Amino acid sequence: MSMISKVVDDLTNKASCSLSIGASYTFGEYVLPRIIANSKHTYPDIQPTVTIGNETTISDLVAQYSVNRNNLIR
Repeated sequence: MSMISKVVDDLTNKASCSLSIGASYTFGEYVLPRIIANSKHTYPDIQPTVTIGNETTISDLVAQYSVNRNNLIR
């Protein structure tokens, strides 16, 4: 796909989906809420679901493909 085609696609198509996010306690409670709030303005049709847990819990969810994105702070 050419660069022009990608730009036109980005301008004409609206992103909409559900998004499962796994996060550690610190990231999930202090950083992630602001990121989600800011993203809602740009992508209002994306519905995030957040699971906050310890590293083992989130790693297990990633291994099971139960989350689309993980954010672990070590």
